[in-house]
Amino acid sequence: MKWFTLEQAIAENFKVHGSPPHCIEFPADRAALKLQIPISPHYETNPMLPGPAFQWFAMIRSRPAVIEMEKVPFYERIFVFTSYGSDSSGDWAVLPDLVELPSSIQVTRPIYIDSRTHDPEHIVYRPATEGSNQILYRASSRSDAEGLLEFLKKDEFNKHCFIGPPSEVRNK
Repeated sequence: MKWFTLEQAIAENFKVHGSPPHCIEFPADRAALKLQIPISPHYETNPMLPGPAFQWFAMIRSRPAVIEMEKVPFYERIFVFTSYGSDSSGDWAVLPDLVELPSSIQVTRPIYIDSRTHDPEHIVYRPATEGSNQILYRASSRSDAEGLLEFLKKDEFNKHCFIGPPSEVRNK
């Protein structure tokens, strides 16, 4: 993994492709993240997130990524903006590349994975503490959802994630 300052990213013609780019939200230890990244963040008043944010630019293998952390923390989370993968592999399939991010970013426990699927028949959910379910990912097919679930289940934290229809509501 290679980190870039804003100036280096501009000089290297660093680009995250997609309009909008692929956004994935992760839980993160914000204080530890600042210590784990070897460069200072760029402070952006007009980031991809609403509101000011700190940005880091990274190349993970051949995948460009912008890590954004809200200036005013609402939650212990960060957002990763990257290019979408191939259409055939599912939009979640960028996660194995992102495991190289600093350990303070919990890549195996995504909060939300953006998807290009607009009318899904299969959704991957995480049971929420309030007894409802949190949409984690809108899958393009059953096999797409199963692939993500297989990746998630490698982390015990995700053992209760499940696949359901778009209107799935389960109480604990």
